[in-house]
Amino acid sequence: MISIVIPAYNNSDKIERILKRLYKNERLEILIVDDGSNFLESEKLKRFRDEYHVKYIVQSNMGPSVARLNGFNQASYDYVLFLDADDMFDFYEFDYSMLNDDFDYYSFGSRYFKDIDICDNYNVNLRPNVLFRDSGKLIFLFNQFGYKSFWNSSNTIYKKSSIVNIFQPNNLRWAEDIIFKYKVISNLKGRVEANSNRSLIEISNGRGYLYNVSDVVNLYRELIKNHSGYILATAVFMRYFTSCLIKKVKFLKIKNPR
Repeated sequence: MISIVIPAYNNSDKIERILKRLYKNERLEILIVDDGSNFLESEKLKRFRDEYHVKYIVQSNMGPSVARLNGFNQASYDYVLFLDADDMFDFYEFDYSMLNDDFDYYSFGSRYFKDIDICDNYNVNLRPNVLFRDSGKLIFLFNQFGYKSFWNSSNTIYKKSSIVNIFQPNNLRWAEDIIFKYKVISNLKGRVEANSNRSLIEISNGRGYLYNVSDVVNLYRELIKNHSGYILATAVFMRYFTSCLIKKVKFLKIKNPR
């Protein structure tokens, strides 16, 4: 029913905790895409093929965007979910019948944790607030100023046939999923469970904290390249330029606590 694609780069321990929770679900197909991990990490990932019955795909280090595309191209089911190593998705009493031809994507509310390993299981809201989203650039624009789209890269299940023409890799080392988000929200129709709490995200100080102004400029250029328009691209630039400065300060405080 649903193919789950997980890029892997020297993080086998975190990926294994995802597999331990999901591999017994017979409605799921799990694909691990090894994005050029070191030898020991690759050996661990290979072991998961038999232990957790996953598809193991290996590529040279080309980044998560290409890894997701490789997994997407080899996924067997009609629907696909992308997870990172610090994400989880709770399928407790999940209604698979909602996945139909009425919508192109299905987004679910997220919960954030410092450590997913100790989070509570089955805290899913089975009566969520359901919204319906028509496509439109205005939603993406308003999102830059605080309007919630309820979309992130790990809380949304996509109909494969709906995204096959817009899911393309890019060369961004950071925020590669924002280009995809723009295309999804601007072109596709979605069903959103705003407060279902099915998506679990671990708060970390990884790639999201390590970007710089040149990365924000590259994101701006990529948006222009994808016909977003200068107003929208500038709004995104201002949002993440400001965020970049704020996160730099926070990161310095984490590294140098008093």
